[in-house]
Amino acid sequence: MIVIKLQGGLGNQMFQYAFGRAIQNKLGGELILDTSDYKFDKLRKLSLDNFVLNEELKYNNRGSFNILYDQRTNYLIKIFVKFAPNILFSVLSTFGIYIWDDAVFKDFTVSSSNKNIYLHGYWQSERYFKEISSMILKELQVKTSVKVDNLDIYNLIASTESVCVHIRRGDFLSNSNSLKVCEQEYFLKGMDLIASRVENPVFIIFSDDISDVKRNFDFKGYNINFVEKNNQDYEELQLMYSCKHFIISNSTFSWWAQYLSQNRNKIVIAPKVWYTDGKNSDGLMMDKWIVIS
Repeated sequence: MIVIKLQGGLGNQMFQYAFGRAIQNKLGGELILDTSDYKFDKLRKLSLDNFVLNEELKYNNRGSFNILYDQRTNYLIKIFVKFAPNILFSVLSTFGIYIWDDAVFKDFTVSSSNKNIYLHGYWQSERYFKEISSMILKELQVKTSVKVDNLDIYNLIASTESVCVHIRRGDFLSNSNSLKVCEQEYFLKGMDLIASRVENPVFIIFSDDISDVKRNFDFKGYNINFVEKNNQDYEELQLMYSCKHFIISNSTFSWWAQYLSQNRNKIVIAPKVWYTDGKNSDGLMMDKWIVIS
């Protein structure tokens, strides 16, 4: 049995699912998604169930440790995981428990010697699931058609050299001590690069705070269309990954939009710095991206 804990927003959930599927593909056995965090999380919600996914997947909201281990083990690990994470990771992994709460990529192998595997982390890199990338690209498609209210913007996206511009504000502004906030200069530089390579680009602006973007950003006369649809996160992502090119923020939501795009000739502009606290973001970077400051 493989249990993977889901936590965070949709982008994080998708990375967690992809890693869980990679381990299942390697070791076999059933995959269980622990959704217990969303019973109490008032800011985030489970959105992964709006995607195709593997039909044999199982859900459990009791909590991963409650599924596999007794309460005493659960309590001790929750205390010690905050201290010396690398040492703790090495010790716990011998028991099939893999806890890595840091967003930084960690290179390791999940052993097949344990009957039960518990995965708790963010797993924010294609390296964790690259060997099954074709499977992930199919399973992480939204399972419903584009809703009627979105057809106007979807048709524009499909009929033009559409460029998804994802401007993350909201929680990034309030967490600027750890998360880099991409400002106007970055997006304009990306637009200039796209315009120099693509004929008649149409920039589709997505944001968690469109009003803020309208107030504080000037897009220099480029062909701009704001998405103001009050969409669910998965509906917004569906529109984003339908675009042909991308200027992304340092966001896992952005990351998945460009990754799921079916345009083989896509241009992806990405920020060089993702964190302001010195964390390494190399695991998130992809070979063909154009990385700018």
